[in-house]
Amino acid sequence: MCLGILHDEWYATEEVIRRVRDKIGHGMVLSREADGIWVYNRSEWPLFVHSPTLQDADTRPLTVIRVQSGCCLKVFDWEKSLTMGQLQMPNYLDGPYDPYCVQISFAKGWGSHYKRQFQTSCPCWLEIYLARLPNR
Repeated sequence: MCLGILHDEWYATEEVIRRVRDKIGHGMVLSREADGIWVYNRSEWPLFVHSPTLQDADTRPLTVIRVQSGCCLKVFDWEKSLTMGQLQMPNYLDGPYDPYCVQISFAKGWGSHYKRQFQTSCPCWLEIYLARLPNR
């Protein structure tokens, strides 16, 4: 994924956003494997990831995993998603829920262990919406 392809008008004028984008460097690589979706952090700074399959369905608060530079993590597990799809969604969710969405923030974390409580409070983040595999 290359942020450099974004049009100039998308490049934020806020200094904090510019600093985070500068830290992204080579970014990340997403890879679809037989057992799930993997992310490889090519940046010099950590990635922060949340995915429904990185935690138990009844876990609260949500789990945000730090992926250090040069490391990889299976961010979505197809088999676990099948099991979770059979469970009733908990009532304590903080808004819309998509069981096939992976949230990633560059260089800044969020959640109960950070000053930013929501991913949208981070300067540079993305959400990846996965399609169900046809044979699932």
